Amino acid sequence: EVVSVLTKLRTGKEKKFVMPHKCPACGSAITQKRAEKGSDSVDLFCTNKQCFAQQQRGVIHFVSKKAFNIDGLGEKIVVQLMEEGLLKTPADIFRLEKDDLVGLERFAEKSADNLLDSINQVKTITLPKFLYSLGIANVGEETAIALANKFGSLAKIKKLSDSDLESVEDIGPIVAQSIADWFSDKNNLKLLDDLASVGVDVQNQKVSIKSGPLTGRKIVVTGSLSSLSRDEAKQKIRQVGGDWVSSVSKNTDYLVVGENPGSKLQKAKDLGVKVIEEKEFLKLLK
Repeated sequence: EVVSVLTKLRTGKEKKFVMPHKCPACGSAITQKRAEKGSDSVDLFCTNKQCFAQQQRGVIHFVSKKAFNIDGLGEKIVVQLMEEGLLKTPADIFRLEKDDLVGLERFAEKSADNLLDSINQVKTITLPKFLYSLGIANVGEETAIALANKFGSLAKIKKLSDSDLESVEDIGPIVAQSIADWFSDKNNLKLLDDLASVGVDVQNQKVSIKSGPLTGRKIVVTGSLSSLSRDEAKQKIRQVGGDWVSSVSKNTDYLVVGENPGSKLQKAKDLGVKVIEEKEFLKLLK
């Protein structure tokens, strides 16, 4: 496909975009962060750690599906509770009481009870999900799992140096610095203490990985699988010793092709990566 500017749709009233120099939420200075390859990232970041917008996004991330996954506490409810002054940090979620909720828009007694029940049900969480929930820059789901598997406990991870962190596969100096910085920030350490004090129990366990036909193999999936969701495929790959990878490279062992595959298929062919269909993939998982 050819991508081009649709100049015929211009009306003459367009305004030139100017990159902001201050955070639109709090007015603080903004900056770019270094990416893992050493160049500046495209994204701009507010430098104010107490910026309300940043705090809001942090709580929204904390309750997201791959983190604490609190049923009934979606983005709109988080925004509502924060604007009402009932939430400021993730730890405040576990301090909510029925009287705080009843009477607010969207909340009757039943809905308040349901939300509080959902919150109580997630107080025990695995280490990888907990690490992901913290919203540490550059730490996604895969990095969180790698950290949990390498070090096994939150107590150990809190004390790691940059060089310790760089011993984890696929963690380079930028990501290592980002993790070390997060755990050296006194506000973040207070958050960890607060979460423990409100009853959050982090299970210091590694992701269960068995030796199997995909042990040590790097697997990429493109397109939709008919028998498995993406999250289910990730889990099954790990259970038989494989590594789920998001992009194709010369180090990829298999590209699994589902319906409507994307550009990864052509890249795999160009690199000589073995391409398999879903049926063959399911056989490897057994």
